[in-house]
Parts: sequence; C-alpha cells; structure tokens
Amino acid sequence: MSSKNSSQWFCFEILKGAYVFHRHLFLDDIDAHLHYAGYPGSNIYYLVRAPKVRFVHDECIVDDQTLHCCISVGAGRKIETSIKLQNMFPFSQNPEIENYRFDVCVSPDQSDTTVLDFSPRSNPSARLPVDISAILGSLDLDLGARPEVLYVGQSTEILNRWQSHKQVNRALSMLSDSEELRLYFLHFQFFAELKQYDEVNGFDNDENFKCLLNSENRESEEFRDRISILEQTLIHFYRPTLNTQHVTSNLNTAPFNRTADKIGSLTIGMSIGMHGHAFDFWSPSQVLETEVATLSSDGGNVTFTPGLPDVCKCPH
Repeated sequence: MSSKNSSQWFCFEILKGAYVFHRHLFLDDIDAHLHYAGYPGSNIYYLVRAPKVRFVHDECIVDDQTLHCCISVGAGRKIETSIKLQNMFPFSQNPEIENYRFDVCVSPDQSDTTVLDFSPRSNPSARLPVDISAILGSLDLDLGARPEVLYVGQSTEILNRWQSHKQVNRALSMLSDSEELRLYFLHFQFFAELKQYDEVNGFDNDENFKCLLNSENRESEEFRDRISILEQTLIHFYRPTLNTQHVTSNLNTAPFNRTADKIGSLTIGMSIGMHGHAFDFWSPSQVLETEVATLSSDGGNVTFTPGLPDVCKCPH
C-alpha cells in the first residue's frame, strides 16, 4: 500500500445551488419554491443584490412550442430570448399530450410583470401562470451585472426568522429601483486528507474524515463547527457589506480552535465558483478576484492565496 502522512488540510466546494427572489417569500406556496431552490439540503445562504428582471408582456409570444420573450433588465435594458416549452413545463414531455399548444394570454390590466399566463388552445379560459424565475432557471442570461453578495449566513437559520431578519431589511433598503434581492441556497461539500491516504483505494475510515464529512448527525458539535468554519471563511473572503463579524478580524474562534485540535492545522482550500452568470458571485471588498483559494491560519491570523493547496485531492 502506498500512503502518505496527513498534510493537515481540508477543503470545501459548492455541490449545487439555486435561488429564490425575496418576493417569493410572501407566497402561499413558498415551500414549493424553496424545495425547487434546494433549501432542505443547503447549509449556506447568500443575500444577493442583482438587476431587476421583468417580462415585457406585449413582446412575448408562443410559436411552434417555443416561447419567444422579451425581458426588461435593470434600468430599461432589454434581452430577447427563446426557450422550448418542454424546458419549462415538465408535462409537455408527456407523449400523451405532446401536441398541446399554448398561447401567451396577457390581459390589458395585467400589472404583474414577473408572471406570464399561458392558455391551452384546447381550453382558452384556463390559465397557467409561469414565473420569470422558470425562464432564468433554464437559460444562462448575462444580465450585465454580477450578483453581489451582501450577506453570508447559515441556511439552517434563515427561514425561522427571515421576516424579522435585520440584515434582510437592511439589504432591501440598499436596493435601487432597478435592483432586487435574491436568496441563494448553497450546498457545500467537504473533503479532508486523512492520516493515511491510499493512492489506490482512496480514503480510509479515519476519525478525522468522519468528523469533517459525516453529515448524518446535524446536531453534533462536529457538524456545527464545520458549518461555522465554512460560514466564517466565506465572510472573511467576501467581506460582505452587511456582515459585521469575521470580516476583518482574525478567526481565532471556538469552531476553528476545536477543529485545529482535531486535525492539527487550519489550511483550508475552497472552490466557490459555479457555472453560469447567475452564480458568478462577487463583493466589492473581497480579498481576491478568484473562485479557488487557500486559507492559511496561524494562531487565528488569516491569509488567502490563489489556488488550492498542492496536496489537496478532492474525490469526485
């Protein structure tokens, strides 16, 4: 067996993520929106400022099972795009109704520009509302401005207090008329190098590996420490406008210290990028302009360098 000693590091990366608009939190079917956004499996949320997007109703039509629509972005910019209905309506892939045809039905007094009403030609009086998020979720549109991270927190906390969340209200007060607030729910996964790493068989069943990667017991101290370290590292990297703790101070906190005692060091690799313009996060005060970086901590004093540790091997 070929093995090597622990280099005393762990790393995290985004496994998946999605977002909801802040306005969705007032809907009766908010649970469905949050399920779609992956909230139940997430561990981190961002409050994000992004350009406001709205339908231009009188420039949206359906032709041959394709929606051709015009979207107003920010302060008046327009984007024209097209999308197959089957990418929006799962039931349109059902072969029994593959010949369904829809029209965009917009009444003159329709004021909600975040929704398009579709009417089946076989039943013109029926209405099937489609939120603009269904369009954005199926297309990778460049809105002309990167999503700005205003606040980082643990997603296990947000829904219990979002209506009275001071930072949510502060974020809303920062928006211009051409901007809106999004809540991103992100699921980070973790990897750690063990005391023994078999280059043929991979990671063995070491306690260090367990304490960092075992997510079965979400109430355990190890799990809470792992999420706290992730949250604090992201705050220290992005330095969001609305976070007040862990922004510029050292990270000599209890979760860091407890974890350092277990794995001997705090060298943390992080991969925080995702595909698509909607996930091209940034903050005007972030430490480095990169999506892959290494945090090194010496007694709580933190430095970031581009790239992952040379020894970092994350299984996929």
